[in-house]
Amino acid sequence: MRVTQKGIDLIKFYEGCPTNNKGLCIPYICSAGYWTIGFGNRFLFDGREVTSKTAPITKTDADKLFHLYIQNVEREVLSVVKVHLSDNQLSATYRDWETLRASSRGNT
Repeated sequence: MRVTQKGIDLIKFYEGCPTNNKGLCIPYICSAGYWTIGFGNRFLFDGREVTSKTAPITKTDADKLFHLYIQNVEREVLSVVKVHLSDNQLSATYRDWETLRASSRGNT
């Protein structure tokens, strides 16, 4: 994975990770209007979409989901971007990738 630690920290800072009184990560609606959990994940490990009824997850699982998401985004970005990106440039693409992907498909 090429995303930098600074990039990871920045994404996590802006995404946030709402928790309940037990410290578990709970579903929330992100700024784009999607149900998410952890650090902006729209899908669970088994591929199901996050909903208002999704059970809370641990911070450890939130981190694992986040890293899985980052790996998937990196693959997608590198498959469509045909110029060399530095690790910092690649890191900068992550936060808005869902918006870019949705707008390219006409979903926004």
